[in-house]
Amino acid sequence: MRRLPGPNAAYDLKILQPTFVGESIAVGFWAGFTYGVRAQLVPMRRRTQDEQKSDRDRLGFNSHRYVHENLIPHLRPLYKKAGGAKAGVQTIENGASYHTSIYTEKYRKRLGIERMDWPSYSPDFNPIANVWLLFKTNYKKAAWERRRIPRSKKELIG
Repeated sequence: MRRLPGPNAAYDLKILQPTFVGESIAVGFWAGFTYGVRAQLVPMRRRTQDEQKSDRDRLGFNSHRYVHENLIPHLRPLYKKAGGAKAGVQTIENGASYHTSIYTEKYRKRLGIERMDWPSYSPDFNPIANVWLLFKTNYKKAAWERRRIPRSKKELIG
């Protein structure tokens, strides 16, 4: 815990904030939703050294993983439930390179998934940005109420 400044702030739980001690944990998640339908929240796994393509490869998320771990198993079923291209449905994604790559576009066309052109950085207009804010706020509140911060990725996702 850290104490925020103020003369009467010593034990007021409203102004005490939990802090991480030691190494912080970072996990990326993929999510999708539309009118009354949503996909499950999917943790994005980190690539292993065996999957490294070159010395410059930092093992981040790439187009191949996006297509085979998110687009095909999660986005395609959500897109179909929403009515697909016949209903005029288009996906909204940020300008991440794995969303806009030639590899991803090839699979998107093959699967019949249409993508709306979207500014590369527009969090104010992106509906999922609001969902992430709610998720993070509720997660922090739950961790605070339990008085327990996850110590591992497994515990965080669990």
